[in-house]
Amino acid sequence: MVFRGSVQCSASRAEQDDPNVQAAARRLRERAKREKRRQLAVARRDVDDCHHEALEQLADQLVARLLARPQAALSLAEECHDEELAETLLSLYDLDS
Repeated sequence: MVFRGSVQCSASRAEQDDPNVQAAARRLRERAKREKRRQLAVARRDVDDCHHEALEQLADQLVARLLARPQAALSLAEECHDEELAETLLSLYDLDS
């Protein structure tokens, strides 16, 4: 018996030297690597989705707060030289700049 880590393998020397057994073992290792990469890709996408959702929520909160304070929103638009936003805010809220 051959011990690898905590896994006990019972393979005779002839089985270990058999090209078919070696090829099967190589395919299993390759499959395990592909599965690990797939799982990592899924985990990355999940994290990216969570970050994207959090950023969207933050943007929504910021917009809601600015729209609740139109004069502050207008000041910010003017500070950023966003004339289109400033004009939109002026027309929506009838603000004096």
